[in-house]
Amino acid sequence: MEKATDPQSVNNNGKTVSSLAYTKAGKPGAWNETIDNRQQTKTGGDARGSKEIVRKQNVVLASTVETFNAKNADTQLLEIIERVGQIVISKSGSPVTGNADEETKTSYDSTRSEMDDLSMALNRMKITETGSINKKEIKIACWNVNGIRSKIYSNELKNYLEKYDPDIFCINETKLPPSKENEESQEEKYARIYSNKFPQYNKIFLNNNNKEYKKFDKSDKKYHYHGTGIFTKIMPVKIEKGKIGVETYDDEGRLIVAEFENFALVVVYAPLATDKFEQSRIELWDPKFYQFIKKLLESKQNVIVVGDFNVLNETIDLNQDNNYVKRQSDLDKLSTFKPKVRENFKKLLDLGLTDTFRKFKPKEIQFTTKTGRLDYILVSTSFMPAIKTSEIIKLEEGKADHCPIEVILDPNWKPDSNWN
Repeated sequence: MEKATDPQSVNNNGKTVSSLAYTKAGKPGAWNETIDNRQQTKTGGDARGSKEIVRKQNVVLASTVETFNAKNADTQLLEIIERVGQIVISKSGSPVTGNADEETKTSYDSTRSEMDDLSMALNRMKITETGSINKKEIKIACWNVNGIRSKIYSNELKNYLEKYDPDIFCINETKLPPSKENEESQEEKYARIYSNKFPQYNKIFLNNNNKEYKKFDKSDKKYHYHGTGIFTKIMPVKIEKGKIGVETYDDEGRLIVAEFENFALVVVYAPLATDKFEQSRIELWDPKFYQFIKKLLESKQNVIVVGDFNVLNETIDLNQDNNYVKRQSDLDKLSTFKPKVRENFKKLLDLGLTDTFRKFKPKEIQFTTKTGRLDYILVSTSFMPAIKTSEIIKLEEGKADHCPIEVILDPNWKPDSNWN
């Protein structure tokens, strides 16, 4: 499990904050290790060692930025930049401003420039206490992007995020590649890339399809399928890959669980019950996911489950004007409308979850795909009063096969004793 805090972090009454999870330099490094390197260099390290330390300073800064005290963030940032400047030492142990060789000075100037860039990025971001949300309302959105790289290339994702500005953005079907053995984690690599592209988000967490790479035929692009992600401006208390206990599904990156101060958020991409996989969906995924959510509901009062469930719950959710649907001789054989799949979804709701869109709009006919409404935001029934709106966003541009879905909620809502 990846935690948002660090035992060595600067803290304020036990609370830590984070404004930058990844930078272009790589994932955060260890501050204590760098302090040791600095001391060693001061006592006689050579210029090559100094240059190597220089190259690592963005990593160091990212690690330290991640644990800023909100009240003193600006002061601490200046102190850290000054410390990094002191680390760069010439052969004789003098500061860079002294008799260091030109190559070392150039390396230092470059690093200082990169640190300034990070400083400005930090100032653009809202520093938020880990897990807590100091806003009366936030927006949580989810979108099956059917390949995140294509949505970035076409600017569809950028345009959506700029226009609708969700505080927490959940993604289905990222279609990012699996990690290969002895290589950098693809999840960390793309989290770093997307942090640069979308600096308004303080934390990006990905769960790729990581089935063993060698098992895939290189011509079979399906090894890129599936995958989930979260882009969040609010640092979670903790965030982890969800596992239902079925290796096939757990390796496909279908679940993420993020815990915030007042609620837990689950991002899910459920498998499709095609004829080939119908038995697996009904007999493995559905009951295991049911138990996963049941356990979470028992341990957390407020739970939000978002994603593509690949089920059309009611007839009103089925687009009967769609040509593909019209061609079906028996609608019960439609993979997303099969009776057992719908029955299992209703059992999930019976655990104490409410379909937010249908709660607000019980008779409205609106779909998230051409065939119907497959994407849902479910909320603990007891937490439903926190939900202000629930919408399906129709996008005009591009060829997205799913529409984003959104809720606006009071993230700090507490149950009223008079509410039933």
